[in-house]
Formats: sequence, C-alpha cells, structure tokens
Amino acid sequence: MKSGVLMLSVLTSQEYHSLFVSQVLPQIQEFIGTRCRASEVRIEEEMPDSYRSETGPLLLSQILIFEKKAKDCDLVAFKRKTLELERYFSREDKRRFNLNPGLLDKRGLWMASHKESSRRTQLDKEKEVWVELQLRWSRRKLADTAWTFAEFKPADRKILLQDVYREVLGKNYNRRKYHTRWTGRLAQKYPRNRRFNPSPFGMAD
Repeated sequence: MKSGVLMLSVLTSQEYHSLFVSQVLPQIQEFIGTRCRASEVRIEEEMPDSYRSETGPLLLSQILIFEKKAKDCDLVAFKRKTLELERYFSREDKRRFNLNPGLLDKRGLWMASHKESSRRTQLDKEKEVWVELQLRWSRRKLADTAWTFAEFKPADRKILLQDVYREVLGKNYNRRKYHTRWTGRLAQKYPRNRRFNPSPFGMAD
C-alpha cells in the first residue's frame, strides 16, 4: 500500500448517532490530528442482521475522510484505536457503533478488519489487522468491486473520497489540461502538417 488518506465508515442507530458526534468523533479527530469532511447521513436498508442486532433496527451510515497524508502503519494504529472505542462504548457486549477505518491510495479504498478472510491481506506482523479492497480506481474514478459494502456504493460518497484524496495528495486529473499539456509538448517535436497519434507508438501514417 502507498501513501493515501484515512477514512472512517460509521454505522450506528439513530439513538446513538448524537453520542458518536459529541463523544467519539472528537477523540478520533484528536487521534488523527486533523479535521475531517463528512458525507450526509443516510439510512441503510441492505445490511446484515448482525449489525441491527447490536445497534438497533434503524441503521444509519456516514463516511468521514481525513485531510492528511497517511500510510499503512497509520491504518493499523487507527484500526486498533477504533476497536478500543467500540469496546469502551459497548453495553452488555453489544456495540453502539461499528467503526470501520480505511485507507484510500492509488489502487483504491482498502478497508481494515480484525478478521481474516480469503479476500484480505495481512497488514501487520501481529496478524491483528487485515485489509480488503472495497473500491478501485477505474478511469480516474472510484468504482465498485464485486464485494463493495452498501455504504460505499452511492455516487456522492465516491465523489467525496475522490475530491479529498486529490486535494491532499495533489493529484490533478483534469482531462482537458492533461491533453493540452500532452499535445502542446509534442507539437514542438513533430511538424504540424502530419497527423499525430497520441500513443507511445509514435506517429500515425
């Protein structure tokens, strides 16, 4: 995994969402050391019953993305912190919040888990944190995989992730500017009276 930006998927009930905002989120922002940008809160209907049995029947989701460069070691530490917070705020062995951290890098969105799976890759020596690719880059946009979670499928959430990633990492994917620089640079090398094929194989006949 390469440098990217940290994000957090939050799943909780309507009853506990205000508790997350007032008590959990400040601790997370202090731990990361930067502010975050948040998606709109939405009701999730396509979620496993295991989530609803812990947090309640009306399940809310929200995506937070942090405006700071991060690496895989930061994701490991973040996952351990979220596990600590989940346990601290649990009642009667049931979580009030499901906090799923991830890292968005040049390959896509990697979500961390403490559970091993055939689709997941070990991230730390202690075998406590595993990662799974949930979104992948395709034509400069984030696209679903075959196992993308429901909370990452809305287009507005993908756009939020893309925008913050490009702002923090300095990635400029403006197609118009890219082609202007490409043709302008090569126009000095090749005569104007010949057709140009913009590929690594050179000129068109």
